[in-house]
Amino acid sequence: MFLSGNYFRYPKKSSFSPAFSLLGSERRRALSVVYAFARAVDDIADGETLSKTEKTAGLEAWRSEIRNVFANSPSKGLPEEIAFCSKKFGLKESLFLQIIDGVSKDVQGAGYRDFAELKKYIHQVACVPGLLTLDILGYGEPGRTELAENLGCAVQLTNILRDVYPDAGQGRFYLPSEDLERFGVARDFIKNRNYSENFAALMAFEAERARGFYRRASELVSAAPKKKLLVPAIMGNVYLDLLKALEKIRFDTRKKIPKINKLGKLKAVLKSCFGGIDAQI
Repeated sequence: MFLSGNYFRYPKKSSFSPAFSLLGSERRRALSVVYAFARAVDDIADGETLSKTEKTAGLEAWRSEIRNVFANSPSKGLPEEIAFCSKKFGLKESLFLQIIDGVSKDVQGAGYRDFAELKKYIHQVACVPGLLTLDILGYGEPGRTELAENLGCAVQLTNILRDVYPDAGQGRFYLPSEDLERFGVARDFIKNRNYSENFAALMAFEAERARGFYRRASELVSAAPKKKLLVPAIMGNVYLDLLKALEKIRFDTRKKIPKINKLGKLKAVLKSCFGGIDAQI
């Protein structure tokens, strides 16, 4: 349940790997631990062989374990690493618990009425990990919360657009109901892997919403010391390039979902080193 082994090595196949690789050993270890935790709880929610009851129990076990971590009695394995990194970088118990709260919504399978409702979910599963990341990088207020919110929303919306068909196949619908209604797209239409001009228009609308968050994140990164925010800049550029790839195929991912290859990730690193998040958004 709580993993063991060398989980504090950065995840090489992740979109985050270029960012992880540029950090010093302690910060890389801490970010990898946070990533491993987020991946562990997400894997429970995504577990195809687990019942809803088993998923809920698994997440509750992690909730109890996080409380034990901050009560100085962690289990061996990943909880022990979370305890070490939390003490080292001042990470808060409430942030780990919020991630579990967000992932629990995936288990419930409820949709979202409007963007305000979806944004609450995004805050828990994407913005909160961003806050933990900034804490590890030593980047505080002013700007910490706003950057985590904007970059988290941008990245998670991109993920939602990328995974819209597989998510629908699992009964997960993240696009707000009011947007579906506005563009005349039914949930079953997506679940059955259909495609139409209305669907493309809906996705373009959501992509423009994501671009607004990328633009604000870009402004915040540009106004801060470059070295401190190199990691968020790389993450932003990798996912912005993914969004552009989705736009290029007009969001028709039924046959193939775009990915950013190694060369693309290298370009994102170079772009981040010299100019923050791409200004040409």
